[in-house]
Amino acid sequence: MSHLLDDIIKLVDSDPEVGFYITKYILSNDEKIQSFLDKHELEPVLFYPLGNIFYFVNLSADQRKETQRFKKNKSNIKYLEQNITLMGLKTDDELLKLL
Repeated sequence: MSHLLDDIIKLVDSDPEVGFYITKYILSNDEKIQSFLDKHELEPVLFYPLGNIFYFVNLSADQRKETQRFKKNKSNIKYLEQNITLMGLKTDDELLKLL
């Protein structure tokens, strides 16, 4: 069951921390999302993508900004980590000999 939940979290957002909150919202509003799918005769495969949209539409502006800031900060951290790794590779004498 835990593996399935992890897969759902990854499906709704590439960041597991944000995906957790979106999944929690989707699962607690499943009837609302399902009734929308039924009303508009949409395929069940759209349940989670549509739930993702419902989540962001129903967020307050402050929460949306905080989510964006959180994701941007995580992206910046990843970028800096990659740059540090690249700088380390550029100064690695043994690697430079191989290239």
